[in-house]
Amino acid sequence: MKNKNLLKFITISFFVIFIFSVPIITLFTEDKKISEIENKILTQLPRISFENIYNKKFMKNFDEYTSDQFPLRANFIKLKNTYNYIIGQREFRDIYVGKNNKLMEKYKFNKESVDKNISNILNTASYMYESFNIKSKLMVVPTSIAF
Repeated sequence: MKNKNLLKFITISFFVIFIFSVPIITLFTEDKKISEIENKILTQLPRISFENIYNKKFMKNFDEYTSDQFPLRANFIKLKNTYNYIIGQREFRDIYVGKNNKLMEKYKFNKESVDKNISNILNTASYMYESFNIKSKLMVVPTSIAF
C-alpha cells in the first residue's frame, strides 16, 4: 500500500514539476530564429494587443510560438527521427533516406508545371527551326526518386 502511494506521489510530483518548469525555462531562454534540423524559420513571440486578442490571432500565434520555442526542441526532434528510423520509417518531411543514408527529395508530380515546360520547349524548338533551320530533339530524364 505504501509503495502505491509513493509511486502516485512520484508521478504527481514529476508531472507538476514538468508543468511548471517548462514555461519558466521557455521564458528565460533566448528565442531561436531558425531550426537548421527542420530547415524552417521559427515563430517569434507575438505582439500582445487587444485587437490581436479579440480576433484570436494572439492565441494562434502564441500556440505556434510555444511549439517552436520549446526547450530542447532540437533534441526531441532528433530523438523522434531516430526512433522513426529504427522502426523502419524512411520519410522525414518529404525527404527519403535511401541506402547508405542517401537523402532524396520526395517526388511531387505537378501537371501544370510539366505542361508549361513542354510548351516552352516546343515554342523554342519551333522558333529555332523556323528562324535558323535547326532541328532539335527532346529527351525527358526523370530523377531517381521518380521511380
